[in-house]
Amino acid sequence: MTAGALFQTLWNIAVGRADLGYGIRDFDLFFHDADDLSYDAEDRIIQRCQRGVEGLGVELEPRNQARVHLWNEQKYGRNIAPYRNLAKSLASFAFTSCPVALNLSRDGMFTTYAAHGYAELYSGVLRPSPTGIAPADVHSAKAASYRAKWPHLIELPLTAP
Repeated sequence: MTAGALFQTLWNIAVGRADLGYGIRDFDLFFHDADDLSYDAEDRIIQRCQRGVEGLGVELEPRNQARVHLWNEQKYGRNIAPYRNLAKSLASFAFTSCPVALNLSRDGMFTTYAAHGYAELYSGVLRPSPTGIAPADVHSAKAASYRAKWPHLIELPLTAP
């Protein structure tokens, strides 16, 4: 699991919100399967995950990160190289405070990962990621949306690449 479900929960804790799910739209599940880049293969995983949470009132968004380069240019106007692994995918998030993940290993143990560390996540800093792929308009919209819900966040300016 990655993204908003994690960092937004921490932002809710930081402001003392009783509703820890406030602002969380969905739960992102990233996986990396470079052996089959077809949408059909990704959709089989999506459908399997959806069946696993049926009736729980949870919106899951499983996505094969090995496929991002296939649709990113059409969606965001940027041609990007394929991600070789999940760490590269996470590092491409718009802000350094956001690429966090929780991984369940085969032996049932959870580990956490933060592509740029945890300091800015805990201090509420929205620093543009040096490896981010979001265009300026997407970056600005995300920052505005986050700050509307979590006013304690500190947005740092986007610098030209």
